[in-house]
Amino acid sequence: MNLILDKLVKINKVFVILLIFIINFNGTKFLDLNIESQNADFILDKSTIIFYNKVFIKYKDLQINSDKATIFIDKSSKNILKILIENNVKIITNNSEILAQSIIIEPNTNKMSVIGNIKTKIKYFSNNL
Repeated sequence: MNLILDKLVKINKVFVILLIFIINFNGTKFLDLNIESQNADFILDKSTIIFYNKVFIKYKDLQINSDKATIFIDKSSKNILKILIENNVKIITNNSEILAQSIIIEPNTNKMSVIGNIKTKIKYFSNNL
């Protein structure tokens, strides 16, 4: 069975764990990114990976569920430029839950943008209540 069709690799029932080492001129950074999905497309000539159908992402202290996630990788440096997570996005942390249409994570700048129909639940515990 030939999995490479027109520079596109399709995998069904994907369980992917990415432990990516990012090396830049300032030293070495370690990016711990775990992704699980039912399907994934690897677009080799564009250095892009698209995960879809029941996507689960573990990144830093975030747990993210969605329908689709796209990883954009710089061809020369092999750094992850951007992670675009779309459709029915749910972000869970220790004390909050965020629902949105999409989020964009830029690991090199440590920036995360939450976009569209945002709903936030925050668990706050206080002895003064």
